[in-house]
Amino acid sequence: MSDTITSAPTADHPARRTPRRILVVVAMKGLGDAVESLPAFELIKRHLPEAELHAGYMTTRRSTSKDKQEGVLRSSPHVAGLVQLHGDAKDPRKSLPNLLRNAHALRPFDVALFLYKRDRIAWTWPLTAALARTRLLYRHGYRYRDPRRDALSDFPQHVLFQLAASNLLLGKPLATAEPPRIAPGPAELAHAAQVFADNGLGARPVAIFNLRAPKYAHIGRWGTDRFARVAEELHARGVDLVFNGGLQEQADELDGLPTHVREAITVIGGHTPLELAAVIQRCDVFIGEPSGPTFLALAVGTPTVTLQGPGDHGYPGQNRGGALWWPHRRTHRVVSKVEWCQLTMGASCTCTHLTAAPASARAMKYLGVWKVYKGLRQSVLPPAPRPPVSARRFPCLEAIEPADVVAAVTDLLGDRLRPPAAAPDDPVGTR
Repeated sequence: MSDTITSAPTADHPARRTPRRILVVVAMKGLGDAVESLPAFELIKRHLPEAELHAGYMTTRRSTSKDKQEGVLRSSPHVAGLVQLHGDAKDPRKSLPNLLRNAHALRPFDVALFLYKRDRIAWTWPLTAALARTRLLYRHGYRYRDPRRDALSDFPQHVLFQLAASNLLLGKPLATAEPPRIAPGPAELAHAAQVFADNGLGARPVAIFNLRAPKYAHIGRWGTDRFARVAEELHARGVDLVFNGGLQEQADELDGLPTHVREAITVIGGHTPLELAAVIQRCDVFIGEPSGPTFLALAVGTPTVTLQGPGDHGYPGQNRGGALWWPHRRTHRVVSKVEWCQLTMGASCTCTHLTAAPASARAMKYLGVWKVYKGLRQSVLPPAPRPPVSARRFPCLEAIEPADVVAAVTDLLGDRLRPPAAAPDDPVGTR
């Protein structure tokens, strides 16, 4: 399915010779960011078939983005090779020590196109490109980070990336925006088949759950206990349950579930992103909050149910997958109470506005001196002890009932589910 897009005017595209070697840098480090960048590579290769296209990704000393993104980017048939850059698109302190190393990595390319949600990047990257004598493209002209959370402030990240590629690199208006697609290879498909065989999956419909880890509570979590109620209802209706885990904090949460629910869940982990994509592809439905695995599910075509809360503050339309008004795919159901929250909760609603930092703080962050300033200020005026902060509440997430999620799954699976009245009396957890 393609979405027709009219591109907005951006910076002037200079008339230059057609680039032969192009580096497309995914300047954001998440798994979902890599998935959402794939259509941009397809778009560029369609218009510049003779160009040699490479994919770049950023890492820092503590970053795990290489493990998250490398396999996804390598899976694109349009990518001739991968290039690792060291640093961060936003914080110049992380890329300045690697200035010469990054310049050496950019030097073989005629053009470096940065795919980034913001219209500006750290000042170190234009300097790096100047040293490498590589043309740098990144000012796409769209205000993707917008403190107004209105319905017109956002569109999916994969559309933004294609607009940037079309306007900045190709110099043409974008006619259609393609959704991300991933096709796991034979090794990944064999891994998924082994997971299903080892756990006795496949005879009945399979639902895979993906819960945000506790460290992402600042952007909203629906809650393990509510997912457990959905899992219990689906299992009673003939669905086998798979949980995408691997983090110890997630396993600890599962251990707190009722025994009959915990024993019904198959936990998988230790997989690469493409192995996870292959497992998701074999499942009948994916259920979770918007995150990297959610975009994997959409990219492999698995029917998907997402629970939409206030979203990351970097994405004003609640979610980088697009604002709630954005037309969803036929097999994608979004369960949301955001509009209810905006209409009824008043100042308690977290889905309307985000708090913007003062201009002085934003300037110091851009120059890379914010943490230095904070350290000096605290050495002169030690901060007063902060009162304990209570857990943050998100009314729009709390208003979503397990029955709403079960209804969305029922809508997707239809007559493959047993009706509630026909559920057997045997204990949950038996196969």
